[in-house]
Amino acid sequence: MTLALSSGSLLAAPAVAIQAGEAFINADPGAGNGTSLTLTSLADEAVIQMGVSTTLSKPAAGGTHVLAMRFQDDSGQWSDPVKMAFPVYAPATPDSNNIKAMETYLDTDPGQGAATDLNGIADDQYIEKPPAATFDRNTLGTGTHVINVRAQDSQGQWSEPVKIAFPVYSLPNATSNRIGGMEGFVTYPPPSAGNATAFSGVFTTIVEKSTGLVDMFHLSNGSYPYGARVRDTTGEWSDVVTMVFDFIDSDGDGVPDDYED
Repeated sequence: MTLALSSGSLLAAPAVAIQAGEAFINADPGAGNGTSLTLTSLADEAVIQMGVSTTLSKPAAGGTHVLAMRFQDDSGQWSDPVKMAFPVYAPATPDSNNIKAMETYLDTDPGQGAATDLNGIADDQYIEKPPAATFDRNTLGTGTHVINVRAQDSQGQWSEPVKIAFPVYSLPNATSNRIGGMEGFVTYPPPSAGNATAFSGVFTTIVEKSTGLVDMFHLSNGSYPYGARVRDTTGEWSDVVTMVFDFIDSDGDGVPDDYED
């Protein structure tokens, strides 16, 4: 058997330019009948157009809708549409579905409507800031606990609870070595012990709550560590406890946006 091989040539496909584009939402009106797209670069010369723009009216009905786009080449042929789904949410009606109640509980859910009521909800807003609630620390054992808050709307429906975990530590059995001072700072690296901003307080016990003001104004925009540490009555300083905060000052007056707001 004889095999014969013959040479051949590969032909490059002719260049195709995009000359038009259109978009539509949901129902296809047919090629050429959609909302025209403005081509913003190299019209009629680019195989792929980068940058198109147009404005379409938002669907009136809530739910999932489909945005579609297609393009026409210089021979008049339309591509298949490229599709992307997006949601439209029906706006809440404040007068008909406000928050009418809120409640809170620790750890174990007693059931909807059976937790500690948070007073002060007037059933006239659909966004509410929960009032303060007080729990007795002495009734909690050491370990991690979870505080829960949920809301009820005007239709009687309860939300899922928002949860925040927090620890309760056992107190050391010590009376001779108390807290003798506290200080805080926002600089990095932290200043040496005893050279930060001192917090005021009457330090007489092994557990203290103290209040102090650390200057956070006139910083450059960026992220900063806020740190604090305590000193015992022997003069020994604790490790630093830190949390990071963002300082954003859009108008450059030295006062952070959050404070101005």
